Amino acid sequence: MTVLIGQLLEHFDHVVIDAPPILGLADAPLLSRAVEGCIFVIEADGVAVRGIKASLDRLKSVQAHIFGAVLTKLKKREAGYGYGYGYGYGYGSNLERTGSS
Repeated sequence: MTVLIGQLLEHFDHVVIDAPPILGLADAPLLSRAVEGCIFVIEADGVAVRGIKASLDRLKSVQAHIFGAVLTKLKKREAGYGYGYGYGYGYGSNLERTGSS
């Protein structure tokens, strides 16, 4: 694989290799040894956070250089970012409001 990538880089500036999911398969950790680095692709709502951590740990265990991550299939309606504030006012005690004494 290293030889093949070297030959491809003689003709192209960048070579992108798509690998299968990391968990359960050995392809990605093996391929990571033959490339400059990895871009970790995460499917929104596709796997639990512990699965993402386990996948990253597998790449780190083979000293893979991780360039960054891409989040895919994010649903626009469910995504949100923002801030908020609130205020309120009142008067009297709870006893006065309920009419109890």
